[in-house]
Amino acid sequence: MMRRLFIFLFLLGGALHASVMVEGVIYMKDGTVVEYSGSDRVKIPKNAARKVTAYKNAYARKGKKRMSYAAADIDSLVCRHPQAKEYRRKFVYVDRVGWCWVYVDTPYIEAYVFSKKGYEMYSNGGISLTVVEKALGARSRVSVYLRKTGRDDVLALGGMYKKPGDAFIEKVCGYISDDPGLCRAIREKVRMRSKTIAMLAGYTPGR
Repeated sequence: MMRRLFIFLFLLGGALHASVMVEGVIYMKDGTVVEYSGSDRVKIPKNAARKVTAYKNAYARKGKKRMSYAAADIDSLVCRHPQAKEYRRKFVYVDRVGWCWVYVDTPYIEAYVFSKKGYEMYSNGGISLTVVEKALGARSRVSVYLRKTGRDDVLALGGMYKKPGDAFIEKVCGYISDDPGLCRAIREKVRMRSKTIAMLAGYTPGR
């Protein structure tokens, strides 16, 4: 029997209200910007969904209008819970992977988290990755990817919640070998994979 688990990241104190229907801004590759706020909503996409669905007057009995945007035409989607507008989460569609949450976003590198079962945002600004636990301890896929600015390909790092291990650390350091100082810091501070990846916020090539 499967049961649903929620992995909470960046949650603050207070009562929680989770939603996949949130406010958002869709940035199209052609430069067009489409915003859904107030009474409008965007549905957080998941897995390899080819379209992003949004609604005008999302909760109205009359006048509700469904809109859709092709994933191939979208540069990024920035979402926020209507009760925590200051906490924004960015999502991008990665080829051959699917919709990913941008975990680290810098001028030089981005780190993506892919949750096959999707994402939810909370009224206190938090975000969760939905995980389904299966028989024999198996879990639905939650993976990490890296991409340097200007490149189309991504580096797959495997599961988000596995122990870091030497192979994982060396794979990360091999990718950012042009920042030896950060590599040393990562090797000296072996920790949870999520924290190791968070250290990439300090990546500066050629430093």
